[in-house]
Amino acid sequence: MMSKIICVAAVSLWVLAGCSHKARAEAQTITASSDASGNHPGTADVPGPMTVTCVSAIGDTGGPRPACVVDAPGAGVVKIGDKVTVAAASKVALTCQGQGR
Repeated sequence: MMSKIICVAAVSLWVLAGCSHKARAEAQTITASSDASGNHPGTADVPGPMTVTCVSAIGDTGGPRPACVVDAPGAGVVKIGDKVTVAAASKVALTCQGQGR
């Protein structure tokens, strides 16, 4: 049986919009997976500092609970439900860590 891990992260950015300068939130979802054939990262271009939240990381092999790995300035391994701040404009790459449960 082939094992698989799926990770989902949400990228949040606050944007000043219009003449009234009201802030509005924009979000983007990045999905990555890992299976017997290898890692399948998800990527997104971000225009500046923002928050990335590990929304979900699930696996079907048992073992330690997986986590999201956010590859961007100021980021790293992010446990489910936790957030990390990307420090600068960059391409954010998401991969999965662990074996799931």
